[in-house]
Amino acid sequence: MDRSFCGSEAWECPREQRPKNGEAFTEDDWATTLYPDGGLAYKGSQAYCRSKVEQDKAAREFADHNGLDLVTIHPALVVGPPRGPRDDGVSMYIMKAFAAGSLVHQVFPHGDIRDVALAHIMAAMIPEASGRYIVSGPHIPTDHEMWTCLKQAYPSMELGSEPNVAEPHWMRTSSKRTEELIGRALTPLCKSWVDAIGTIIQKGYAVNAGLKENLKSEL
Repeated sequence: MDRSFCGSEAWECPREQRPKNGEAFTEDDWATTLYPDGGLAYKGSQAYCRSKVEQDKAAREFADHNGLDLVTIHPALVVGPPRGPRDDGVSMYIMKAFAAGSLVHQVFPHGDIRDVALAHIMAAMIPEASGRYIVSGPHIPTDHEMWTCLKQAYPSMELGSEPNVAEPHWMRTSSKRTEELIGRALTPLCKSWVDAIGTIIQKGYAVNAGLKENLKSEL
């Protein structure tokens, strides 16, 4: 198992799995767990990840058997301006941690919440929409990329020491189909995070000591 991306047992993924086109994962790819070609065996800690794959397959099979037109949206870790303070979900928990000054190690690609919402709307409104649509940035950002993005936007923000520069993970993802669906490029990752942190701090969902005295000038 290659844990350089997955980070922990809960996010294990097979070293052998690569994009079918040899460049970037697309809607033609399906995630696997312990075996490159799929399989029923998996570790208990992988149940959540595996359930995502199985429910997609089950829904598509049901639609095919019953003559239904099924369109599905597949976001990566969803980030961007939140509408409320709940942090029982992974996305909001990570965003609030960043806003409060903790640099969370990056193991996921990201998708902007506004792009996810628009993709759902367009998939429902456009008759030609079909199949699966990925909403994800092209790569997993490094810790240094995240730190640099936020410190450039909010210089006084407390975010710990600057991480070492590192090569991004090998994984690449293509959201070309989704960009064609919504009629524009996906929101740049840095903008998603800058907008997310600004909203969280302004609404008081988290407090960052470095930003406390500079709210008006930096947000």
